[in-house]
Amino acid sequence: MRGAQLCEGLLLRLRVVSQPGRHVVYKVTEILFGSVFLSPPVQALWRAGLQRRPVTQAVGIRTAMIAHVYYPDLLDEVLACWQALPQGSPLHVTAPHDRAGELRARLGAIAGVTVHAFDNRGRDIAPFLAVLGSGALDGYDAVLKLHTKKSPHLWTGDLRRRLLFALLADNAAQVHRILSVFAHPRVGMAGWRWMLRTRPSYWNANKATVRKLMERATSLPPLKGGGGSSDGCCHTYLN
Repeated sequence: MRGAQLCEGLLLRLRVVSQPGRHVVYKVTEILFGSVFLSPPVQALWRAGLQRRPVTQAVGIRTAMIAHVYYPDLLDEVLACWQALPQGSPLHVTAPHDRAGELRARLGAIAGVTVHAFDNRGRDIAPFLAVLGSGALDGYDAVLKLHTKKSPHLWTGDLRRRLLFALLADNAAQVHRILSVFAHPRVGMAGWRWMLRTRPSYWNANKATVRKLMERATSLPPLKGGGGSSDGCCHTYLN
């Protein structure tokens, strides 16, 4: 996508800018690109282009989806993403105990959906790790992980969610294109490159915990350097 490539090029030229300066650049670029990309005319052109673009068939890619729904009013957006996945893909919904009842009432009649209730700790990551550890996601080649990011304390929070949902699971053609990359044995994660964070400052206080989790997952390589995350690994496809 040329717009995203221009954004990345801009950041490469601004590596000498201070950390606060880079943060401002990220925000401004995200607002500009997101507002343009999500406009109806650009969305129509993008979807039309996807239909014309040749894609390697994602044959045999077993797919599932997990979404942390802290905001039940955004459930319809999550379901729209799920419907873009291959038919038969299960949906696992995690939520705090006080919201799980409402979600079960709305989702109870839909086949293939499981609601998991958790204590309201660890945001979307702790529930995801608990479901992952339960074995519910075993046997799948690709798992789409989302959460209802609203971030009311950030005036760009709603924009970022809409942008990431659109880029990852707006329609079946886009999903099929993304899933096809998992045919390569070295691919373990697929997401929007613009959201990849590699600077050490983005670890905050999480590096020690991530190191412990990686030590438990013995098939993963040792944690080195600054590391990286894709928007906190909140919106991405995982293998």
